[in-house]
Amino acid sequence: MQRLRHSPYGFTLLELLVVIAIVAILATAAVFSITAGRNRRAMQEWTSDIAAVMREARSRATASGQRYAVEITPTTARFCQIDCPPNQPNTPGIEIGRTRLGLNGARAVYSARQADIAVGAMPPRTSLTKTVLYFLPDGTMDSDLTNSDLDGFTVYLQHSTSSSYKYRVAVLPLSSEIRTYDSWDD
Repeated sequence: MQRLRHSPYGFTLLELLVVIAIVAILATAAVFSITAGRNRRAMQEWTSDIAAVMREARSRATASGQRYAVEITPTTARFCQIDCPPNQPNTPGIEIGRTRLGLNGARAVYSARQADIAVGAMPPRTSLTKTVLYFLPDGTMDSDLTNSDLDGFTVYLQHSTSSSYKYRVAVLPLSSEIRTYDSWDD
């Protein structure tokens, strides 16, 4: 019987399969890591965008002496002078700010007409389809214009596919300071 001779050059089939399996495992781990990072970044950007729209509306209200509204839907945020949408859309002198978009699964899902600033229990929340809050010329915020109570406001954000990514933007009563949090429960 003749014996097969092994060449000192090259790799065996088993060695090649082991290397391919290791590369496949590393590639899978990299894809999951990249996706998770992208989802987290999308949530952070959306949270920052909503806070920026609120800050801009507050700043313009105090500078102009006019009320500014902030309209938030699950995937958009914008400010408008007086009302969103304006009662007369093409009125000269009525300012409408650039619309910000929640991208890559970032969504505003709930709102509360109280500032949720880690006081122990979450305030009553409602599902968010569209909500409007108002910054008044004195710099304060009112969420409904029907009473004079200044309770603050909170928007809860969650990723549509990675539900563990939960952020919130809270507007404090009286001072109208805008704070962002990287969870729903601090």
